Amino acid sequence: MDDRPPGPARNPLPAREDPPARDPRPTREDPPARNRLPPREGPPARDHLPARPIWLCRACGGPWPCSPARRRLLHEYADAPVTLAVYLAGLMLEADEQLNRAYPYTTPSPEALHRRFLGWLREGRR
Repeated sequence: MDDRPPGPARNPLPAREDPPARDPRPTREDPPARNRLPPREGPPARDHLPARPIWLCRACGGPWPCSPARRRLLHEYADAPVTLAVYLAGLMLEADEQLNRAYPYTTPSPEALHRRFLGWLREGRR
């Protein structure tokens, strides 16, 4: 038999304490409001990368290189357009091989891949 006096049931867990209220004044850890960036509307251009082996953009789902990826590439290779063309030609060959393996009956034609990877370069530099 229990020797405890009758009363409310005992809870074996300690009572949960609420965390102390945060002081609304800025601290050293809080950067000033003028240095805070506005929230982003969508993913930044650097997130527009190809999802291999299907070669669709990871951010927007369009055929890679999508418009944001093209703008980023043109900006990054602004001083080296020939290097950009060689880089994209290598990616085009890689995409052709991977797309042929992944989708042997519906793979894009070589002409379509050329337009997709290299055809926009002249227009983008104007």
